[in-house]
Amino acid sequence: MSAALGVIVTQHEFNAPVLKRPASFLALAQQAMASPGQIQCLGWEYVQSPLDEATFTLCLALLDMSSQLWLGPSIDTPGVRAALALHCGCSIVERRQAARFALLGPVELDDLADFDNGTGGHPSHACTLIVQLDNLCAGPQLRWRGPGVKQACSNGLIDVRRVSLPLTQTFWQQRSGRNNFPQGLDMFFCAGQQLLALPRSTHVLGNEADTD
Repeated sequence: MSAALGVIVTQHEFNAPVLKRPASFLALAQQAMASPGQIQCLGWEYVQSPLDEATFTLCLALLDMSSQLWLGPSIDTPGVRAALALHCGCSIVERRQAARFALLGPVELDDLADFDNGTGGHPSHACTLIVQLDNLCAGPQLRWRGPGVKQACSNGLIDVRRVSLPLTQTFWQQRSGRNNFPQGLDMFFCAGQQLLALPRSTHVLGNEADTD
């Protein structure tokens, strides 16, 4: 886990301007979700928080006073709670089932049980996961396929993107068990100033849980 999680937000940091470009924050999240597996990089800086910059950017973009957020134990610190309360105003819930968003570290990813994955009539009610990792490129290379993945190459178009998230096979099995499109969990993965998205519509090939 990043050492940044242990930092407590100071009063000076609370008073510093954060919401300089909220529209850009949301556009970045939308671009990540529209291009699964493609790393997006922040192009600006803002006040430091107990979270990595990309993680905090997503919180600013996605969370507000109407949001119910569940915090993974590895992320749940007084500094994180204070920063989210001040800058997002979201409610922290104790039960996963009640969460529309969840903020996790890698240690929580091997158990995705109880997160709401929507219903056939209301798939949009599913929980969105925001996951803070140490990096986005240190795992086994897997092939992602689905909407938004097609990309140009010298021979025309290819319909897979190769992604190397440092995640366990148990995570992929858990994700497969929670996904039955249009039901499923949308996910963002963040590290430092980088983020990428894994929508519920994306098939991940090359692992035992989801093969083609």
